[in-house]
Amino acid sequence: MNAKLAISLGLGLAVSVGALAQSTSGAASDRQALEPSSTATPLRPALSSVAGANGMHYICGGVGEREQAAIKALAPQHDLMLTFATERGQYLADVDVNISNASGKNVLSATCDAPIMLVDLPSAGKYRVHASSSGYDVTGQVTVPEHGHRAAVLRWPDIG
Repeated sequence: MNAKLAISLGLGLAVSVGALAQSTSGAASDRQALEPSSTATPLRPALSSVAGANGMHYICGGVGEREQAAIKALAPQHDLMLTFATERGQYLADVDVNISNASGKNVLSATCDAPIMLVDLPSAGKYRVHASSSGYDVTGQVTVPEHGHRAAVLRWPDIG
């Protein structure tokens, strides 16, 4: 199922949140940290899961082509994949992310130091994603399915 919606912000900016539901058979027990290959010299530490303040786990990555391919390969094992980019497709990092459930309870607050964030959420359902970078705020809604995962692209206006 594909869903795409545009959300207009009060500043007159358009935010494109693309959502793709993909069926996967990855179980939670299949989740693992991704280690760099022994032949490559990593520019960043290995991708690993981080526990947020509320115990939600997330992974940030996607700096460089190899790391981008690696984190995208892990995406089906996680509930939600967020990608941070400008309207022209330039990736953003150092994004402050807050995710709240349908009741408005904050389930994750984190700063992602890379353009892609994988998140394990407490359950299927609707979530509000609020992200801030470079002085701009972006807010969107995602629905995480019971099985499979959801991907959303949060877009900022072109900066600079």
